[in-house]
This record gives sequence, structure tokens and C-alpha cells, in this order.
Amino acid sequence: KMDYQANAWKYVPAGTCDGWPRAQIGMASGFCAGIVVAPPADFEKRTILSPRVVLPLKGTNDFLVTDMDKWNSPNGKVFRIHAERGKPTVVTPVLTGLYMPHAIAYGPGGKVYVNEQGRIFRFDPMAADPKATIETVIPNAPDTRVRFNFHPLSMFIFDGNNDMLVSVGAPSDQCLVGPPASKDGKPDGTTFCNQAE
Repeated sequence: KMDYQANAWKYVPAGTCDGWPRAQIGMASGFCAGIVVAPPADFEKRTILSPRVVLPLKGTNDFLVTDMDKWNSPNGKVFRIHAERGKPTVVTPVLTGLYMPHAIAYGPGGKVYVNEQGRIFRFDPMAADPKATIETVIPNAPDTRVRFNFHPLSMFIFDGNNDMLVSVGAPSDQCLVGPPASKDGKPDGTTFCNQAE
């Protein structure tokens, strides 16, 4: 539930979830969602600006979160969130200066993989200097700075063979042809989407 009063943004929790303020969202029976990090009263002063994907950090009670900052920004980050009931949540930047990071996942060898515009890289979040462990895995990945008709945030997963499958986005979700970002293009195919073939 959002409460907009005098141009102030405030989320109103309801009760608790395992000791955390309970989010008012639908959940499967027996589950709830607790709010571990919330924006401050002055929404513009929040630490995490545009969170994308959360990854539990193995062997800890911490989480990694990608934050794209804002559209077309080279100021994205990966944060580490340490949360214990009854104590203030600690949010620490682990990586900075990323261009719209989005997906984050564990991959082969136990390293954490992250995609940003133009590349997918891996790093060791447990290292004393995680930034020093960055290795580019896929350089020159689809990038909307040079290919304007794809969604800028892509995802990846690892299959059972540890092969990485990467989505590169599409001009629209309507299977249209035409100039980049065209909303008035004609359908690409009649009974199926030619772009998907």
C-alpha cells in the first residue's frame, strides 16, 4: 500500500514477517515478505536507486543486489545487504561504476556473474577486494548504446550443462517490424512471430 501525502512517498507495512515489517503483497499460503531495506522519508536520498535482482550470498545471511541507478547511467552498483533482526540493516557497495547492471547469479566455479550493458562478467564477492577479481566472460554483448532496438536489460541463466543462456531483448513484446522502438510497426508474421524463429 502506497501513501502519497504532500508529495512524500511512504510504504505502509502491515504487521511483521519473521521480525521484519510485513509487505502488503500477495504470497503463497504460509509465506510472507518482510521489508529489510526501505527508502528513507526523503525518497530522493535513498541509497539503492533502482534495484533489479537479489541474490542470496552463499555461506552468509547476506544478499547481493544489482542497482542500475537510472536509465542510461554508468553509475550502477552491486550492493551487499547485511540484515539481522533488531539491528540496523547495513548496505555496502561492492562494485561501482557499472553501466545498468541487471541479472546476477551464481555460475560454474562458485563465482557470481553479472550483466551490464555490453558485457557479462564474474567476480568473487567474498574476496577482500571484489573489484580486483572481475573477469569479463562475454565482451561486446548486445548493447543498446550501439543497437537501439533491444530492451536494455537482459537476463541470463545457466542450464544443467553449465552453459549460459542469454536473452538480448527485443524491439517490443508485440513482434512488430519497423524502425527501432516503433510502436506502429506491422506484425512480423501472421500465425507466429518470425523474430522468434
